Amino acid sequence: MLTLLRNARLYVPEPRGLCDLLIADGRIAAIASAGEPLASGPLVNEIDLGGRRVIPGLVDPLVHFIGGAAKAASARAPPN
Repeated sequence: MLTLLRNARLYVPEPRGLCDLLIADGRIAAIASAGEPLASGPLVNEIDLGGRRVIPGLVDPLVHFIGGAAKAASARAPPN
């Protein structure tokens, strides 16, 4: 089965605006501007995200994008 995520605000390095994402086998198979045809039919599960953010490819989604650098700078290797 395919999943079509409609009206997603895709978080990638460059601004994409609202997008539609086609997911196949747990992976992003295609990305298009919102409303452009990607897939349809009885085997496509469509979900309207209503502008919610999608962050693909992160292993740990609990990331603080601002701050925390001071703690990382003071990290040391364990003693031998």
